[in-house]
Amino acid sequence: MLNWFKSGAPWIWLTGGAVSVSLIAVLGLLLVIGWRGLTYFWPAPLLQWQTPDGKTV
Repeated sequence: MLNWFKSGAPWIWLTGGAVSVSLIAVLGLLLVIGWRGLTYFWPAPLLQWQTPDGKTV
């Protein structure tokens, strides 16, 4: 076990795990920004009201 720590293998695995978590976080953030941004430009239904005197708003 001591030789395994001296070889540096645990640090390689920890670095790989940290890079994976970072990539997932960045992709998730881009997904949230894209989702929230696209809903802003997505067409929404329009409402039309008619007043008692016949005018439309």
